[in-house]
Amino acid sequence: MEESIRADVGLIKGHKADSHGNIYYWKSSWNSNPVIAKACDFVIAEVDEIVAPGDLDSNFIHTPSIFVDAIVLWESPIPIEKKTNTKNQTSVDHLKEHPEYMAKMKIAKRAA
Repeated sequence: MEESIRADVGLIKGHKADSHGNIYYWKSSWNSNPVIAKACDFVIAEVDEIVAPGDLDSNFIHTPSIFVDAIVLWESPIPIEKKTNTKNQTSVDHLKEHPEYMAKMKIAKRAA
């Protein structure tokens, strides 16, 4: 039988956790985070909210505290995307003067 893959450190993201380390996930984070927690030797859980022990319903604990070694409170979201809206095509016309833009457009046309 094939041996399982073990990792030294695992980083998981949860919605709520109590101070013992029991974690509740929200939406799609429930898909892979419990598996990652079980496959790692040291698990660091980053959560949106830390509550007192007993505040989480035992039916909604997705990862028990035995798999979690450290809890970090996620204070504020880090924006990774910048939303931009273009009203009309003339707003990007000034980019056509830059050689980098033209080179990227040439590569994109070849790839298409």
